[in-house]
Amino acid sequence: MVKSPKITQKEAAFYTQEEVSRILKALNQEPIKYQTLFTLALSTGLRKGELLGLEWSHIDFEEREIHVKQTSIYRPGKEYGVYTESPKSRSSKRTLSISDLEISLLTQLFSEQERQIERLGAERKNHNRLFTQWNGKPMHPSTANSHFRKFLKKNDIPVKSFHTTRHTNITLLLANNVDLKTVIQRAGHTDGLMTLNRYAHALKIKDREASEKIQKLFFKP
Repeated sequence: MVKSPKITQKEAAFYTQEEVSRILKALNQEPIKYQTLFTLALSTGLRKGELLGLEWSHIDFEEREIHVKQTSIYRPGKEYGVYTESPKSRSSKRTLSISDLEISLLTQLFSEQERQIERLGAERKNHNRLFTQWNGKPMHPSTANSHFRKFLKKNDIPVKSFHTTRHTNITLLLANNVDLKTVIQRAGHTDGLMTLNRYAHALKIKDREASEKIQKLFFKP
């Protein structure tokens, strides 16, 4: 009997807590659109398509929540190359709490869009999206990628893919004692085992801490 080859889950690349601090500090100099996009990417761990699919009706300012209901996807041959579809799984449709920082950024972004609509008039289409082109049409996914790379290079921060923001969020949540069930729910994962395998590096950090604690308990001076 031939055994199936073992599939090794590749560990996710991520930014350290110190690098995240540098990114957030540098973002203060960016236009509010990208400041909001990249901050939300790090603080929520949403997939790029989920971020670009967000509409203002998905933001609950009073309850400080984001409702993930759709994703923005690029496919060749479609009008403008960008279209909207439902999340890939039931667990991807979810609600995430956000902080006062994100609410402040979103408020500023909304105000800027209102000014653009007033200034451009009929030239600016209102698609109700958070992240748009100058004319109001949904932002192209490649725009988010390229601007993220340019931002990192400009600020001498290691250049990694946009998706690294998601890996960073999940890694730091696990490394800072957020329970696995909450992490899985926020990430929109369907398989907890996949989360454990993919982010084993974060759990190794906690394993070392557990070892140090047990040493202190057993071998008190």
